[in-house]
Amino acid sequence: MPRCSVVIAPAFQQQGYGSQVLTLLLDYLYNFSVAHNISNWIEDWNAPALAFAEKFGFQRAGVIRRNSYRAGKYHDAVVFDLLRPEWKERRHAA
Repeated sequence: MPRCSVVIAPAFQQQGYGSQVLTLLLDYLYNFSVAHNISNWIEDWNAPALAFAEKFGFQRAGVIRRNSYRAGKYHDAVVFDLLRPEWKERRHAA
């Protein structure tokens, strides 16, 4: 299962670049490859990234406990996934 991530430099965040990049990436993967399920892992402290994944229709699929160590404590990673039919439905509804 392919994993994808989008990282935008702070100076360019909140300008729509992340949405454009992820839309193009998902369109490519679901239209020109055999990918059926794409996942990403987001650290639990990253609320903007969690909301961004959910905005695109990614579903919470699980948690990797104590996946990273940051600022003196362990953090979980939230696992998201998005199936090809879910993405196609969202694109046709838009």
